[in-house]
Amino acid sequence: MQAPFAQTTFSLTAGESLFLYTDGLIEARTTEGAMLGEDGLTGFLHQRTGHVTATSLVEDSITLLASLPDGAGDDVALPALSVPPPSHHTRRQCRCHRPHRRRARTLRPGVTTDVTDTLQLTVRHPRPGLAIAMVAGDMDTRTADTLRREASEIIRPGCPHLVLDLSRVRFCDSAGLSALIGLWHAAQAAGGALRLADVPDRLMRMLVLTGVDAVLPVHATAAEAVTAMTDSPSTSTGEHDSITDASTRGGTGEPGPS
Repeated sequence: MQAPFAQTTFSLTAGESLFLYTDGLIEARTTEGAMLGEDGLTGFLHQRTGHVTATSLVEDSITLLASLPDGAGDDVALPALSVPPPSHHTRRQCRCHRPHRRRARTLRPGVTTDVTDTLQLTVRHPRPGLAIAMVAGDMDTRTADTLRREASEIIRPGCPHLVLDLSRVRFCDSAGLSALIGLWHAAQAAGGALRLADVPDRLMRMLVLTGVDAVLPVHATAAEAVTAMTDSPSTSTGEHDSITDASTRGGTGEPGPS
C-alpha cells in the first residue's frame, strides 16, 4: 500500500522562512518523559525576536535537542530556507546587531560591569566559596557567548558555586539557554554547582518546556539559593564538596574538623 502524498505550491516573500522537520524532532522526550510535540517546538522557537533566518531556525532546534535529556530519539532532518529582507532592512540590522565590544575585562565584586552594550553583571560573594551574579539585560545570540565566558571566570578553585540572579533579564532565547547549560557544566567541572534565582515567568516557561528546570535548581530568591547551597553538601545533580570545604581547600585556611 502506498502512502498518499499531497502537492502544493506557495511563495515566500522577503523576510519569510520555511522550516521543515521530521518527526524525530517533535517526538523527542522532555525530562518528564512526555513528547516535545508541535506545541513545545513552536513555543521554544517563538522565544526568538527580530529577524528569523533558516540558519537561526536550525541552530535553535539543535540547541533545543541538546537541552533534552536523551536528545533525539530518532533520526532528525531539518531543511530550511529563507528569503532575505529588503536591502535597507539588512543594512539597518547590520548596524543594530554589530559585534559588541567588551567594556571591561575584570568583574569586581559589588560593581556592575557592562560586559556588552545590552548585558550587565553584578557580582558579590556572600559566603566563602560562593558567588552571586545578577544578570541584567538580554541573554541572546549577541550576548550569550560573552555571558558564558565572563560568568565562567567567576567559577574558580575556592569559589566553584554560583547563583545567577535572573530577576532583571529582559529576554532570553535558545542561545541564552545554551549559555546557562554551559555554565552548569563549568560549575560541575570545578566541583561546584549552579543554581538560578528569581527567574522571570517567560524564561521559567522556557526552562520547564525544555526540561532544564529538572537539571538546574530554581529558587524564588538568591537568598534561598544561597541557603540551599550552604545547607546541602550535594548540590545540583552531582556529589560535590560543601561550600565551606571547597573554599577552604582552595584557599589558605586549614580544613575544619570533620
